[in-house]
Amino acid sequence: MSYPKQDENTRSIELEYKVEAPPEAVWKAISEDEEARRWFPPEARVTPEVGGSIWLSWVEGVAGEGAIDIWEPGRRIRWVESWG
Repeated sequence: MSYPKQDENTRSIELEYKVEAPPEAVWKAISEDEEARRWFPPEARVTPEVGGSIWLSWVEGVAGEGAIDIWEPGRRIRWVESWG
């Protein structure tokens, strides 16, 4: 796996979890608005494609949005959030 070179002001987190559920159910839970809201944030919007975005919100003022740069349905997703 390779990632773009990062400068000293860039930080990243990569998470990998084992989940005892069918892959299709896990993919839906992280890639569809309604399914994400069932288990994670109260509000979520997903534009499902490379160049799309994921927006998650818990309460007013506590939200984040990231651009999707990897979208491999049923297998892998990555989004990048910019802060500040």
